[in-house]
Amino acid sequence: MSTIKERLKSIADYYNLSIRSMEERCGLCRGNISNMTESGSIGSDKLSKIFDAMPEIEPLWLISGEGEMLKVPADGGAIRHLVDLGYDTDRIIKEY
Repeated sequence: MSTIKERLKSIADYYNLSIRSMEERCGLCRGNISNMTESGSIGSDKLSKIFDAMPEIEPLWLISGEGEMLKVPADGGAIRHLVDLGYDTDRIIKEY
């Protein structure tokens, strides 16, 4: 099973962000993610900022590694949901 730091890196990769850019986008201080140890943890205040900045991320997945990285809307329209959020449809379709 992956560590929370690895899952944070997966999120940054998915959005084509550097770790520093992700920290900025989420309102985190420089090093909050990049300076974590591989087996480190992250505080609930920082998690809250990540979920506020990236509401499509599934909290259970980030915290525990269970399930999928992205939330699926109740109607199953995950791709439509991401398109509505402004993501590149070609990239989304290629990945699914």
